Amino acid sequence: MTAIWDKLWAHLTEQGPHIALALVRIAFIVVTAWALRLAATRLTRRAIQRMDRTIGSSSDTSKRAHTVLPMLISIERFVITFLAVVLCLSQLGIDTSAILAGAGVLGLAVGFGAQNLVKDVISGFFILIDGNMNAGDAVTLAGTSGSVEGIGLRNTFIREGNGKLWAIPNGDIRTICNWSVDWARAVIDVWLTYETDVSRVMALLQDVAAAWALEAGEAVLDPPAVGGIGDMSAAGYKLVVAVKVTPSARAGAEAELRRRIKIALDKAGIEPPYPRQVTPGARPPGAQA
Repeated sequence: MTAIWDKLWAHLTEQGPHIALALVRIAFIVVTAWALRLAATRLTRRAIQRMDRTIGSSSDTSKRAHTVLPMLISIERFVITFLAVVLCLSQLGIDTSAILAGAGVLGLAVGFGAQNLVKDVISGFFILIDGNMNAGDAVTLAGTSGSVEGIGLRNTFIREGNGKLWAIPNGDIRTICNWSVDWARAVIDVWLTYETDVSRVMALLQDVAAAWALEAGEAVLDPPAVGGIGDMSAAGYKLVVAVKVTPSARAGAEAELRRRIKIALDKAGIEPPYPRQVTPGARPPGAQA
């Protein structure tokens, strides 16, 4: 046992300076990699912030940059970490060339074993290339509706109106309904009883929508229009008020128009339809004796 310890001590005494130097180099590599990761993230964010100040945060280019931001940061961190690990292994005397050569074989094996992961990453790249949605867009995809907060390597993040944040795998996204492209249409359904005069209500709705459009200003892209009878049911019929607006104004336009229409109908004494039961043999409302 004494001979073994003597040999070990002699080896440590001989190789001690080399080991200490290797540990110092590894520590330097780790600290440098950590600093590079922070610097790369900050530089990327600052570059996008400068773009926002130059061309405006509402431009398509700026929206695309904010969409790609999470993926860029993930790629930067992965590359820096991978290089740092390779350099650290080289300081330990490990042949990194063999590791790099085997990375292709390992990647192929991982690809077969993690097909869903590969599918998510590839789908994410195609989503970014196609440009079907950007950060901040209101979308409906994979059964979820909300605002796009970012598109990562694996997941697209959707924030619902109630605050829920959904991470949807990119491979599960088959169709995208984007409510924020070019323009949107605010649509309000107004149900009325059959006894209500159609022409009178259409004129009333047109006046209400026109007054709102004058106040809304640039949010309105085309004058509002009141269509004819859109549907009929046992209780009454439906009129449709539609107006072409900017995408960001759609939800607010629908809410405000509903409010104003409700007030106008109340002032005019026009009631909405309600469930009614007709007694056999009784005359329907409005029928002459």
